Amino acid sequence: MTGRVHGYHGRTVRDVPVDGRQVVVRVRIRRLVCPVLGCRRQTFREQVPGLLERHQRRTTRLTGQLSDLVKELCGRPPPDSPDPWPCPCRTPPPCGCCGGCPCRRCGSRG
Repeated sequence: MTGRVHGYHGRTVRDVPVDGRQVVVRVRIRRLVCPVLGCRRQTFREQVPGLLERHQRRTTRLTGQLSDLVKELCGRPPPDSPDPWPCPCRTPPPCGCCGGCPCRRCGSRG
């Protein structure tokens, strides 16, 4: 690891909600200089293990909670949510937005 700092880079990521409010974490990350002469990657950003992974927009904790939720629901909507696809053949609308577009399979409008 190198201790030579090239500059700083700010990252903004979402975290687990607290009391129903969204939480945003702003992290100041160092951009470091590679100590190996002739290295193609001359500078790199430090990683924050346990908080952020590369290219993530969510903290590791929030990603884990969302993953657990997806596994729990197994692709089904929660029982108290309205029917997202009112078409009788249970096909999502082609545009993915309103449900008012004609169905690809049966032609009905949601």
